[in-house]
Amino acid sequence: KMFPSAPLILPLFLALLLLLPLSHSSSLSSAFSPPLPSQEKRQSGWPFEADGVVNPDLSFQRYRKKEFGGDSSPFYQWWFFWVKDVEALTNYAFTYGVTYANGTNWASISWAEVIAGEGVTRAKFAMYPLDQVVISTPLSYTLPHANPIFSLVGIDSDTYHLKGLLNGTDHLWRSHGKGADSLVVEWDLEISRVYGWFGQQDMEELDALTLGVIQWNTYTHNSLIKGNIAVADKNVMMTHSSRFRAYGDMNWGRQFPSAPSGNPNTKIYNWGWYSACDISSNAFDDICIIAGYGETETGFPLYSMKAGFADIRIGNSTHIGVRNVYTDAESIPVHWSSTNDDKVLQYKLIRGNWTTFSDEFGVATIPLSQTLVIETTHYKIEMDFVSQISEYNRLLFPFKSGVFSDFEALGAQVKVTIHKNGALIHSFSNQVGGVEWGARVPLKDE
Repeated sequence: KMFPSAPLILPLFLALLLLLPLSHSSSLSSAFSPPLPSQEKRQSGWPFEADGVVNPDLSFQRYRKKEFGGDSSPFYQWWFFWVKDVEALTNYAFTYGVTYANGTNWASISWAEVIAGEGVTRAKFAMYPLDQVVISTPLSYTLPHANPIFSLVGIDSDTYHLKGLLNGTDHLWRSHGKGADSLVVEWDLEISRVYGWFGQQDMEELDALTLGVIQWNTYTHNSLIKGNIAVADKNVMMTHSSRFRAYGDMNWGRQFPSAPSGNPNTKIYNWGWYSACDISSNAFDDICIIAGYGETETGFPLYSMKAGFADIRIGNSTHIGVRNVYTDAESIPVHWSSTNDDKVLQYKLIRGNWTTFSDEFGVATIPLSQTLVIETTHYKIEMDFVSQISEYNRLLFPFKSGVFSDFEALGAQVKVTIHKNGALIHSFSNQVGGVEWGARVPLKDE
């Protein structure tokens, strides 16, 4: 759910990149540790601002196809939601999406269930012809238009209503887990935002005109939720309480992460997603961190580009936004970072325990341990995720010539420490973490 790719750099984009502060960097090692900005570097280098948008209004959650060209232009967009039953250690995920790919266009719906304590993972993916979906501004998604059974509506900037019915094999594209293909799943949910952040608001217009790298808006990354989810004969009623929380974000663009031609090194050219919360009786006292990292090949002259974005909330009173973009190309080394806490000193990712993941779609090697360290002038945050194979669900995003796989563990074990000015101010450990590793890996039937 992060920041990926691009095949050809347009002159306009190169010109703007050359205006950014530049610095030399070392080659990429097993840990992602970008070069630090010089001490005299401005907090906000033109044309970018120091921070993202806190609690973005509903206009930021809009459908963006018109901004990326006509029907013949490749494009994808989806809205993703994660619902957590903290007490039962059960997680549900939903996506509402659209895809334009080489003349084959469709609308898509997905659902997944991960029971962390039992190691149960099930998922369903449905597809409809694109002309059956209606999307209007600021945010209303209904499918199919003749007799809607799926809907996503932004009631206002802080409130979102989700509804759907996956009825057995109707419009089923793929499924995962025992009995999932015939499973009936129904949901009717209202999400009320607690924390939200969009870190790419000053980049997205330029991106739409040039590269089309994936954009990421975590507009409601910690939320209250009420409503119900029915899976077969099990019905879960959700209320505004510390037992339940929800997460919502969205992605769009025309490119997924890609490796250089002839070098399918998925361990490098991928994206990662990291979510952790210490839940309180009052949601506005929750401590939550949402972070992401991505890398893609862009070709000459910038080659491999990396980016990291994060929003740290220490209760409702403290927000630290972090944005970090760099390339280690010797031809044009670029590094730009910004934060509302003076300077970004470190954005470091370490992955390990690479393990074979196998399902009916194919085989891939994924990391079961990921550690992310983020440091600004006054704060240092460390998120340490340890996941199990049984906690993973493979989200599928077919696009143009292949399918992008997003391996997502919901209910992963996570340990978090937060230091301020060198002193430990918060630490927590729970099994409510969310972690991903996404890459273009071949499917069994490709």
